[in-house]
Amino acid sequence: IVELYLDNSRSDFHANFQVDVFDGSTTSAPKLDSLSTTQKVGEGSLDYYAVEIPIPDPGKMISIEILATALNTGGETITASKVIESTMAISCPYGFNFGLTTAPNCGSESINMVLNNEKSAWNSLGTLVLYIDGELSNTKEVLIDAGEQKAINFQVSNGQEWSVVWSLSVSGTTYYSAETEPRVFAPSPASSCPEMPLPTG
Repeated sequence: IVELYLDNSRSDFHANFQVDVFDGSTTSAPKLDSLSTTQKVGEGSLDYYAVEIPIPDPGKMISIEILATALNTGGETITASKVIESTMAISCPYGFNFGLTTAPNCGSESINMVLNNEKSAWNSLGTLVLYIDGELSNTKEVLIDAGEQKAINFQVSNGQEWSVVWSLSVSGTTYYSAETEPRVFAPSPASSCPEMPLPTG
């Protein structure tokens, strides 16, 4: 099964995590309702997602979108949310298991992308192309060794629509390619960051 955990360990607020699972490389693919639900995570807690998500078939991908919303606690109320988008691919070639997670950086006009090759037996090369308002803005190539993960940041300004086209190759052969859903960037104020939920997957 896919190991997915909801990390609220650095938050002073309870949080609702709305987890939606999609049968494909983007969140525009068909939604898998039986694997999607909402789960509450207490302040300072890290919980595994309660629904077992089967790994995709070899050569296939699934996408997971998580909306984390802070809840009131201790008489305080904040209105804050964060969207995390994750894509997982597996076993093509055998032993090549990869995950890509994208989320805005709190308190900064930038997005963070984590390329996870921790459960793979292959070194891989990730190519990421950032589009801003439909125009090519930046390109980065990242070598990720087997058993490791790496994070990169792209600068995006408030109100800009952004998306990232990405591909993953091993020894010069591209095995996976996809594009994140276009989103309009809205930065979180730095003052809210210590209380913000910090979900990962």
